[in-house]
Amino acid sequence: MPVINGRVFGAGWADTSNGIPLHSFTRNGLSAPGPCGINCTNNNEAFSFHPGGINVLFVDGGVRHLAETIELATCAALITRAGGEVVQYEF
Repeated sequence: MPVINGRVFGAGWADTSNGIPLHSFTRNGLSAPGPCGINCTNNNEAFSFHPGGINVLFVDGGVRHLAETIELATCAALITRAGGEVVQYEF
């Protein structure tokens, strides 16, 4: 799909044949690095088409909302498998 100024047009946010990266973009999604990891660009990033954040499914079966203002380090700890991080985040 074409990528224009950091945004993908005509595709979903996740490509099932690839890993899902965690980049950091500016809040407008047009350049990197920046403080934003959620909802700033749909260019292979966690993205939803509603404001405020994304809903995620955890391996325990729980579904929770992650705010788009989440710190990048916290977001990375939540999506890291077997990283051993202790996460302080209020859902």
